[in-house]
Amino acid sequence: MVGLYGAGFKVGVLMSLFIQMYRFAAEPFFFEKAGKHDAKETYAVTMKYFVITGLVLFLVINLYIEALQVIIGPVFRESLIVVPIISMGYLLLGIFINQSIWYKVDDKTIYGAWITILGAAVTIAGNVLFVPRFGYIAAAWSHVACYLSMVLVSYFVGLKYYPIKYEVGKLTLYIVIAILIILVSRMATTGNMILNVAIDTVLLALFCILAEKKDSFFSSLIKRKV
Repeated sequence: MVGLYGAGFKVGVLMSLFIQMYRFAAEPFFFEKAGKHDAKETYAVTMKYFVITGLVLFLVINLYIEALQVIIGPVFRESLIVVPIISMGYLLLGIFINQSIWYKVDDKTIYGAWITILGAAVTIAGNVLFVPRFGYIAAAWSHVACYLSMVLVSYFVGLKYYPIKYEVGKLTLYIVIAILIILVSRMATTGNMILNVAIDTVLLALFCILAEKKDSFFSSLIKRKV
């Protein structure tokens, strides 16, 4: 069981690498913006583009996961069921990293410590209560529950001390759409890998088109590079 979870975790860790690279780049930027008149607006926009970028990576990892089955071997292919769960957990961690600026710039880091302890407690409770019964899939869901609890508590406490107008409704919708795309991909799976890749590419393109239409996502990236 541990081997299966570990194999799935290694694939999902691709999202973790993205989160860590983002963290190293974002935190200095956040502190540089702190105190400026448009700081909160900048934090909200950064959150939006982070979530969209993270979801594109989430979709790439999970839509093309069939190709990874060839790489990791038949013994561990069963473990790929946890990859969407683990990668979503890491996306939630990234959202929390964005949110955490409120207690850092407002000198309330004690809240960050308590929120982290909460996340650890949720993880431990989930593993103790559900892993013996449901196996490694429960460990993956505990991973999600940990970061989701941290995101929710951080958001609502942050509203009191350092309110930032995140586009919560739109971001939630993006996340739901990405999850639905993965579900559609699974239901549309055929016995032909090439056809599956084609279907998944269309689904990924639809999400990218939506992000461009609603938020000019790719246009904004191109302008920034230019």
